[in-house]
Amino acid sequence: MTCFIHKDFLCRLRLVSQGRYVSRWLRGLGLSGSVVDGLLNRGKVPSGQTLLTLQAAENVNLSWLLLGGGTPYLVEQVPDAADRRARMEQAVNKGWTITVVTDTADYAAVLTQRPALAAKDAAPSRFTQVRILTDIDAATLSGDASPVGGWLVLPAPEFRRLVTGELGTYDLVGDSDHPGLLARAQPMDEKFTHALAESAADYHAMTPPLSPVEAGLISSYRRLNGADRRRLRAIAATLHEVSASDGDEWVTYPDVG
Repeated sequence: MTCFIHKDFLCRLRLVSQGRYVSRWLRGLGLSGSVVDGLLNRGKVPSGQTLLTLQAAENVNLSWLLLGGGTPYLVEQVPDAADRRARMEQAVNKGWTITVVTDTADYAAVLTQRPALAAKDAAPSRFTQVRILTDIDAATLSGDASPVGGWLVLPAPEFRRLVTGELGTYDLVGDSDHPGLLARAQPMDEKFTHALAESAADYHAMTPPLSPVEAGLISSYRRLNGADRRRLRAIAATLHEVSASDGDEWVTYPDVG
């Protein structure tokens, strides 16, 4: 879909709708008929309340929606492991459900909740609110007190779209006619808990332990496609040969896949 300059907001709004009948979708979020008409037919600038409703319902990045900057959907990156765990535990205490999503190499946490929110002068609307936390390690998710309620395995390209802010609430949750990706999630079970524990043990067993920067680099590497991985391995091999010829010592880590 081509976005012309004078219609770029409306174009991005239609992209967020993902094929849903736009006026019906907006009314379903609790926006009044006059607000919907203003947005779609009269070029009216959306109010702050309208924007907050769209963000809450669709996890859309308002900077992208208004100006085209950044990624379409919001993703939270929390570098500190203790902070990640605390955020997830706080979310569960506030009624959020956590689904761990993985491509079998990396993990992300998708938090869902069904709040009752209302736009101005409209009846409360029920929808599923979504938050996405990336760069989650197995150690954060494992353990007897893990707040995770379910798990979902995605193909690597789809997982990459999730963690780079290209999958929105409708992709994940869907509706009665178009089930989202989370409809395939499985309840947390002994098999997956055991796999997490093994991954966490492998992570902590690395000698020397990975620094946060190194862990981030490995996480980024795992999200690359096969061709880009081969290019990086070739570069690393060349650098290793050059360094070895100069007498430098290299630290070797276990294979990261």
